[in-house]
Amino acid sequence: MHEFGSSEGILQEQLVLNKAGSPADDDYLIHIDVIIKAEAEFNRELAFSIFELSDVYLQKYQRSYESF
Repeated sequence: MHEFGSSEGILQEQLVLNKAGSPADDDYLIHIDVIIKAEAEFNRELAFSIFELSDVYLQKYQRSYESF
């Protein structure tokens, strides 16, 4: 699913801050690991579901950071 804003390589070496569409240097970046069962078929639908569940999970934290 690399077409979804993929960054090949090490993030610290690839990340450009303070540009349009990219994080600011004082933004928080949160990394989420998702483990998929070996028998699961990895496809576009599953990828979107993972993105959606990650977003739902992070909403409570996003709201608390907005108050800073």
